[in-house]
Amino acid sequence: MGTGILLADLIRPEVEERDVVRRTYTVDEAAGLLGISRSTAYECVRTGELPSLRFRRRIVIPAHALEQLIEAAGHSALLDPTGTDGTAPFR
Repeated sequence: MGTGILLADLIRPEVEERDVVRRTYTVDEAAGLLGISRSTAYECVRTGELPSLRFRRRIVIPAHALEQLIEAAGHSALLDPTGTDGTAPFR
């Protein structure tokens, strides 16, 4: 009979969770990472302030979009650490 290898093992090899790189986050997860409320995150998705992907009723936030937002906030805080440009400083 067989060698003990299942077809599923060949198609989808086991990957340890720590080796998986997240490419998207739920709106709730993104809100937590950004330090904003869930309702604010959904409002930002609605207005386009928070880039998102929509798959039927499912909304996900690309990881690279979060990284870009955080980098841009950090960059603008470095340019104007007092927040006098109308934005709050990045903390």
